[in-house]
Amino acid sequence: MPLYEMIILCKIGETQALANLIKNMVNAVFQEGGVVRKVASLGDRLSDKNYKAKDGSNNSIVRYISIHFDANPQSRIVAEKVARANSECLQLFVHKMKEMDYYKEMFDKDAWRATEVDTDQNVYKQEMIKVAAQTKIDMGENFNKDYEKLKNNLI
Repeated sequence: MPLYEMIILCKIGETQALANLIKNMVNAVFQEGGVVRKVASLGDRLSDKNYKAKDGSNNSIVRYISIHFDANPQSRIVAEKVARANSECLQLFVHKMKEMDYYKEMFDKDAWRATEVDTDQNVYKQEMIKVAAQTKIDMGENFNKDYEKLKNNLI
């Protein structure tokens, strides 16, 4: 399944309405057999354009929400329709992400600059383990023990 990133521009309003938008979007992805990897708020920003909401109000300050999910193309369309149907959604952008770009966001970007792009997924897993070891990511009390377990399971 391809990895998609959906950026939703929302009205600044009730947190309950925004939570309903995200919940409906995540449920739509799950019902279609997809997996949501990450939901993040990218912040509130002043827009250079006024967005007209479904209730008729104009919004120049918008909230950006990012959702990363794995889904087939038909499921992406369903998730897009669910998000657009919500009254909080002002605009929506969906694009495919490369796995390497997703991993770059998860880990320290400086550590990934030296990583060569390779199509083999096992190489990515090994690089993730190396980066985790180099940057001393907290993997529990027994870091070396967990590191060896990960290394043995992935190799």
